[in-house]
This record gives sequence, C-alpha cells and structure tokens, in this order.
Amino acid sequence: MRSAILVCLVTCACGGDRRPDVLLVTIDTLRADHVGSYGYALDTTPEIDRLARESLVFDVAYAPMGTTCPSHATLLTGRHPLAHGVVRNGLELPPGEETLPELLADAGWRTAAFVSSFPVSRRFGVAQGFDHFDDAFPSEGGTSPRTEWAGEDVPGGFDRSAGDTVDAVESWLEHGPTDAPLFLWVHLFDPHEPYAPPAGFAERFEADHPDQPRHARYDGEIRYTDGEVGRLVERVEAARPDRELLFVLTADHGQGLGDHGIATHDRSTYEMEVRVPLLVRWPGRVAPARSDLPAHLVDVPPTLAGLLGLDLRESWRGIDLLDASGEEERPLHLLRPYFPGGRPKLSEVGFGFGVRRGRWKYFEASAEGRRELYDLERDPDERRNLVLERPGVAEELARIVAEHRAREMPAGATYEGGVRDRAGLEALGYVDE
Repeated sequence: MRSAILVCLVTCACGGDRRPDVLLVTIDTLRADHVGSYGYALDTTPEIDRLARESLVFDVAYAPMGTTCPSHATLLTGRHPLAHGVVRNGLELPPGEETLPELLADAGWRTAAFVSSFPVSRRFGVAQGFDHFDDAFPSEGGTSPRTEWAGEDVPGGFDRSAGDTVDAVESWLEHGPTDAPLFLWVHLFDPHEPYAPPAGFAERFEADHPDQPRHARYDGEIRYTDGEVGRLVERVEAARPDRELLFVLTADHGQGLGDHGIATHDRSTYEMEVRVPLLVRWPGRVAPARSDLPAHLVDVPPTLAGLLGLDLRESWRGIDLLDASGEEERPLHLLRPYFPGGRPKLSEVGFGFGVRRGRWKYFEASAEGRRELYDLERDPDERRNLVLERPGVAEELARIVAEHRAREMPAGATYEGGVRDRAGLEALGYVDE
C-alpha cells in the first residue's frame, strides 16, 4: 500500500532535524459508529471529521478489548493482552515490556503523556518511556468525587475533563519542550460514564433521542470532547510552527448503549465494544484516503515506526498499515476481560476469545459453552449466530484462536494478581458488585 512517493516524502522529512512531532490522541469509550466520518448521522464530531478529511482513515479498526488499560497497553507495546499480561483493568504493565515511547525516546524524541482517568495512571505501568507523565486528577471537576480507596486517602480525584487535560498540555508546551521532536500521548476520558457533559451539549441531541436520555448525554460528551480535540491540535501546531505534526486518533474501546443487553463495556467482543475509529494525518506526507484494510491497535506502533523510518521491534505483533499488501484477510484477535474467579452478578466465566477474519467474526468461551459466528457483511449487528449453519468456518476460526492462545500466552501464566485500588475502579464502574 505504501506508494513510492510516500516513501520518498517520509525519507526526506526524517532527514536532518526535520523529524515531526507526533501526537497520539485516545478518546475513551468512543464507538466508531458515533463518529460522523464513520457514518453517524448526528453532528457529534465536526472537528474530528475535519481532521479525517485530511487523514488516512481506516474504516475497519479494532481495539483488542472493550477495556481501558489493556487496550492502552496494547497500543503502547504493540503486543496482545495475553502476551503483555494486562487482561483486565487494575493489572500493571510489567516493567520489562518494550514500549513505543521508549523506542521514540531512544531515537531522540522527547516524550510526554497527559491522561485523564485513574485506569491509565502511572500506578498501572503505562508511564514507561515517558519523560513527563501528567496524571494529576483534581478532587474537584471530575465525574467521581471519591477521595479515598482501599482505606487510604487519595491526594486528588479519579479523572478530569478534556478541557482540563488540554489546558495541561498547553501549559506544558509553553514551559517544557526543547528543540527535540515531541511524542505526545493525550488521553481524553469524557465519553465514559457517568455521562455528564457541560451544559448545552446533551441538549443538542435530546430531540434525536427522545426516549433515550443516556444516548443524548453520551453524544453530548462526544461533541464536547470533539471540540477539545480540535483545540488540542490547534495549540500543538501553533506552539511548534517549525515542526510538522504527525497526528493519530483512535479510541480504547466503544460502549454497549443497550446493544446485546449491555449498557456499558468491559464484557464482550461484540462490535459496539471493540470497533473504534483510527485515522492518521500528516499533511503533505500521508495522502488523505479511506482504507478498507482491517486494522487493530496492535498495528499502531509498527505503523508509526514505519512512517518515522525507525526499526520495528521483534516483539511487536502488528503490521505497518502503510506497507501491508496481502493482509486483507489476516485475523484480528480480540479478548474479553479475564477474571480468574469470575465476576459477581455477571454471567461471564473464564476466558472469552474473539477473532475477525474477512467477513467472519467468531467468539468462544469454553467455560460457558458459548460459540458464536457472525457474517458481518450480512449481519453487522451480530444478531444471527451461524455456528451451527457454517461449522467449517467456525472450526477454522477456532483453530486460529487456539494457535493465537498457544503463541501469545506465556508458559504458566495465570493472570491472577489482585486488582489494585479496587475502590477506585468501583467508582468508575469497572467492578460489578
């Protein structure tokens, strides 16, 4: 897919000290099908849609899980959750993992992260490789008022608004950066529950969701966050006029919104939880286009490395999406959050594995006796289970799942470790008890 002219432009851009700044934005809980450039009819994302018109947009993109920290761990390591070990929220990314910011720091980029919620705070290992890691959540202004968990006082809150996070980035840009190129990861939390957008945002969508006030608030959260994404890109470009900006936007997972009986996320591998937007914008370097190549968050590190002229790490499991001829039918692996002892009040037990290849989507959870197969071309909402009608397809995808499990799961792995700071996770709705 990578054209000769693109290779030449990237090579020229990275020569000397013309290396670009890199801005990676992750929006928490953003379903792809609630984004205008992905076909949503309501005006939730005018800024993202404007940026998408200047971007390479991947129409089919997946998070590895419908869960915040595991998906971000995959995005930062280029490895699947079974391999890096963060198979649910509350587990820590092992310090021995090689991360994308470490690669860029070694290559001369200055690295900084600004995150907006507790599940991706430094205590969970995702700060590896960052020179500056801002996870300061004020006790006022967040969606959760909790100031203690596990019997300990907490000097701060659990989350902060997109506006406060963008303000922190802007302040840092004014005082912190040097002449080196920057790698910035900015995580924005607002579309996550509880849906509490600033005044006026939910009201824009009430008429469109007359019987679903939560949907109106969710769309209002997206519209608010969208404006902050536009402001963030504008501020970074204004603060660094002598540097080109390579911009990537995606999400860690989607949201149930009642589909398949799931109101939130963190429970399944259905499309509403794992389909996310993914766009790459580098004006003059990456041509604006739509790509139907299936993409996965595991592909982001090798794709960025390819664009920046850096060597790919052997530990990465993804591909360079701009150099991916013949990969249209490759399997994209998915995982349901794994809790060794099950989850109180919920029906999920044990591992749940999913995979998409081409038009087919398969899921199995052996401890529950569940096997599901969907034809996404004819049934994009995954309503008709074809596992009995197409047993050959189901068995082939089950074989691919088994191979993935054998390849990625370390010998003797149990994934048992305690969920740290459990009360903090409860406050954000991640623990159902």
